[in-house]
Amino acid sequence: MKKSVELKKSVELTGINKYYDDFHALKNINLTINDGEFISFLGPSGCGKTTLLRTIAGLEVCNEGTIVLSGKEVTHKPARQRDFGIVFQSYALFPNLTVSENIGYALKSRSMAKKNIQTRVDELVALVGLDQLADRYPVQLSGGQQQRVALARALAPNPKLLLLDEPLSALDAKVRHNLRQELKDLQKKTGITTIMVTHDQEEALAISDRIAVLNHGEIEQIGTPDEIYSTPATEFVAEFVGTINRMTLPDAESTLIVRPEWIEVFNTPNEQRMSGVIDSMEYRGATTRLTLTPADQSISSESVLVDVATPYCKKMSFETNQPVWFEIAHKDLCSAQH
Repeated sequence: MKKSVELKKSVELTGINKYYDDFHALKNINLTINDGEFISFLGPSGCGKTTLLRTIAGLEVCNEGTIVLSGKEVTHKPARQRDFGIVFQSYALFPNLTVSENIGYALKSRSMAKKNIQTRVDELVALVGLDQLADRYPVQLSGGQQQRVALARALAPNPKLLLLDEPLSALDAKVRHNLRQELKDLQKKTGITTIMVTHDQEEALAISDRIAVLNHGEIEQIGTPDEIYSTPATEFVAEFVGTINRMTLPDAESTLIVRPEWIEVFNTPNEQRMSGVIDSMEYRGATTRLTLTPADQSISSESVLVDVATPYCKKMSFETNQPVWFEIAHKDLCSAQH
């Protein structure tokens, strides 16, 4: 019989509360992050995600609760004693220093031997794929390259924890998409525990081991990307992470949350299918979104959104004002909870 392996805890937050005068910014936050885990703090603007990150870093002081990093309580310790690297949204690179000098700056401030600094810088430049750009200045780099420099600089002192405050938000969509996978690969190579703040749902789903969804200073749900998306604990989580339909089916006891891609649309009826009419069609490349009005308004008083593969849409010759029949897989449904 195999013994269960107890995971080492990298971050332990217990009863964290943060106030700004009468404003309650963080409300009784309890969270454990395992060693080597990549977790995202996800939520809308003003939900408390950045405040929570800054509190972990010691850049903000909590009013109540305890913070334990790698087994050591650091609740009242200054940021410099918490052993983390951080990347801000702006990257904050020194414009007068080259790529290598920016990466090595933190090591010089720690009085490391010059030879050892150069060895470590060379390792990191190679790790982030900037071997040929080591002597360039930030102004000579693209946004994506600057982001890599900022990451390398944060990793230079071998911290136990990496904190990322919306590191990809300043980049255009295509570059951001490519770099988020690079970021995940880098995290796996180094094995460093990583916390990322983001408001981008797709980004969080794509690269996180777990996601903490915040709203009004509280954690609404913590789970894997699939748990957050497929079985949201609250209606807020369901709405914030993806698109939903609220529907009431004849054999259901409550309003159900149905993702647009969980619905199948057909040209022909059968006993299990519900009827409706296509109000509009929105081409999205690989998929096409259909907006349906159900014939039975008791199912949904709102339009029903359906995402179908574009080749299927063309094969079925769907068009606006066309009667169709749709079917929902019950295994994919979850009840709406406030």
